[in-house]
Amino acid sequence: MNMNKKIRFNTFMIFLLLVSLFLPAQEFLEMPKPTHTVKGVPTSTLELVKEIDLDPDKELFFAFPWDIKVNKTGWLYVYDAKLIRMFIFDDKYRYVGQFLDKGEGPGEVNSSFALSVGYHPAADGNIYVTDSILDRFLRFSPTGKFLDGKRMNRRTHIIPSFPPVSDKRGFIYAYSLNNGIVDMLDSEMNCVHTFLDLKLNEKWVHDCK
Repeated sequence: MNMNKKIRFNTFMIFLLLVSLFLPAQEFLEMPKPTHTVKGVPTSTLELVKEIDLDPDKELFFAFPWDIKVNKTGWLYVYDAKLIRMFIFDDKYRYVGQFLDKGEGPGEVNSSFALSVGYHPAADGNIYVTDSILDRFLRFSPTGKFLDGKRMNRRTHIIPSFPPVSDKRGFIYAYSLNNGIVDMLDSEMNCVHTFLDLKLNEKWVHDCK
C-alpha cells in the first residue's frame, strides 16, 4: 500500500469511528403508561399475544418489511420492499415459505420503488399482486405458487400501485383492461363487467351557476 492510499484508508477509518460515536443507537422502549384518562371512556393496554421468532429458519430474514396482511384463515403475508420477497406465516406465526422475485419473467415484479407493488389476500384464498412498473396483475396460491397473470395495459403507469379488492362472492376489482375505469374479474381473471368509461377521466365537473 503506497503512502497516498494509506492516508486515504486511515482517514476513512477515522471517519467511520466518528460516525459510530455520534449516531444514536437503537434501543427498545418499555410500553408507555397513560398519564390522563377521560371519565366514561374505556382504556386498555396492548398485550403481546404471539410473536414471530427472529431466527426460525436460516433462510428467513427481513431487510425492509414494508407491509403485512392476513387472509381469511389467519395466515400472514409480509412484503419486504428491499428483498422484493413475500414471506408467509401460518395462523400460529410459524414460517411457511416465501415467494416473489425481482425481474420481468412470470411471477416476477420489477420493483425499484416500495410503493410500486400492491397485494391482497382474496376471499378465494389466492394472493393477487399488482406491479405498477411492469403494469401487470399476478395471481399466486396461498403458499406462493405462481398461477397466472395479465397485463393491465393502462395508458399511463400509476405509482404507487394498488391492492386489488375482492368481495364475498370471489370477484376481483382492478383497474380496467377494457377502456373503462374498474373491471370486475371472476375467479379465472376474466372480465365480467366494466364500470364507467375511460373518457370520463378526461372531463371536468363544473358547478352549475
